[in-house]
Amino acid sequence: EVLTKKDQIWLVMKWGNMYNPDELLSLEKKYNEMIRDFDVSESDTESTLILLCKTYLKMNQAIDANDTESYKKYASVYDSLRKSAKFTAA
Repeated sequence: EVLTKKDQIWLVMKWGNMYNPDELLSLEKKYNEMIRDFDVSESDTESTLILLCKTYLKMNQAIDANDTESYKKYASVYDSLRKSAKFTAA
């Protein structure tokens, strides 16, 4: 998927400037999936969702790099964030 300059600016404002276009798309995809599946009506829940998406990205990057120690740390944080915001299957 090709991002327009306007799309890139919007995504960088949302996610930060530390991510390349592919990472920004991954973050946005995960965010939209979670918004679709869960009630995110409070700002605190949305803030947790943003952290959850970033952690999900880093967790996947760690496992892809065969960095099991980092993966375990990210997976633990991811699980904790999911539980604290009730982003779990009913």
